Amino acid sequence: MHSVLDLLQNRERNLKSLKRDFKSSFYSFKKTVKDFGSPQNSVKCCQVLGSKGKGSVSYLISLLLHRLCGFKCGLYTSPHLYTVKERIKVNNKMISSLDLERICRKIVNHNSSISWFECLTLCAFIYFKKKNVSFAVYETGLGGRFDAVSVVKPEFFVITRIEKEHEDILGRGLLNISLEKFAAIKPHVPVFSFAQKKIVADMLKKKCDDLHCPLFIEKRDFAVDVLEKTPSGQRFLYVNHKTGERMELFTPELNIVQTRNIGLVLFILETLFSIPLEKMRKEIKKIYIPGRFEIISKKPLRVFDPCHTPESFKNFLKSFSVIEKPSKSVLCIFLLKDKKIKTIFSMAKDAGFKKIYWIDLPVLRKKAPSSFFCKDLILSSENFSKLWKNYKGSLACVGSFYLAPLITLKRF
Repeated sequence: MHSVLDLLQNRERNLKSLKRDFKSSFYSFKKTVKDFGSPQNSVKCCQVLGSKGKGSVSYLISLLLHRLCGFKCGLYTSPHLYTVKERIKVNNKMISSLDLERICRKIVNHNSSISWFECLTLCAFIYFKKKNVSFAVYETGLGGRFDAVSVVKPEFFVITRIEKEHEDILGRGLLNISLEKFAAIKPHVPVFSFAQKKIVADMLKKKCDDLHCPLFIEKRDFAVDVLEKTPSGQRFLYVNHKTGERMELFTPELNIVQTRNIGLVLFILETLFSIPLEKMRKEIKKIYIPGRFEIISKKPLRVFDPCHTPESFKNFLKSFSVIEKPSKSVLCIFLLKDKKIKTIFSMAKDAGFKKIYWIDLPVLRKKAPSSFFCKDLILSSENFSKLWKNYKGSLACVGSFYLAPLITLKRF
């Protein structure tokens, strides 16, 4: 962590009891961005919105545009696994500590009331312009309407899976959550979306109709069908309903949702960048997405997945069952207090894991798990690390990116 960002983060922790005015903060941020010459407008970009899959889709778009089109690609994502520098990359290389500190200090000296996330977002704008990036991919943080990323003017929007999340901020239910996220969409800009639940899909269609945005949707315009799942990866069929093109593909990714993420990105790159599907097939075979259903080792089996919603945990269980029986495995969980802990814990019990531990992390917003876990099943960070290192059987660790520093991700 870096000193200027430390200062901002500590200030926000000290003010955590105060309800933040996102609207006022957003308009203040827009003014600050303008004071810096609106650097984001110098770089073509796309904006990725949604609840789940944003980071993976953003990573794939950036990586494939760089490898297949030769673009100098900027990538801005959140959260990070080990260091805040991961959030700002050019051609998959992290910003240096020196550049991060210098740019953030300049921003804070200009506007001392700026938030931690806003400072990082503006830092990305400035850094990408400085590096003469030809295309940038921005993952939206929380929501959309008043998210700092939403000051960009994208060439296209991507909508990943919409789920119930952050209801204390975005509002209760899918309707309110979708309203906040789709408020970022701008007129006449193409929108590419996963298939959504009906209430979300209807709202998205109306939004795009009202703003005259071309809308492309999974299942109607393209589709993915998993043909085979093995411990070495997944074989799946990609179909472009617009062109009639069909192709069988393979990915070493074991997370079942990654085939859908890949399918969405393939369709975008085919439609907007005219990249031949055969050319993309070769790259898909080699792509690994760090920190998402990652097999750290096979003997003994160690799996990390930051899944933290009932839907993503269900996908984790499907993926895990391909490589190991839950009844032969230990599961370790940590979730923040705004997550559906009771639901996920019940799902884990029903899956039949040999033993389920709670990892007691000293993290802001952590949930006291005493109502679900007896004292013997609560591990300190230190004891979890020992278990991860020394346990001879199969072990999976799930629930939060906060767990990453306790383990070593093979593909990071």
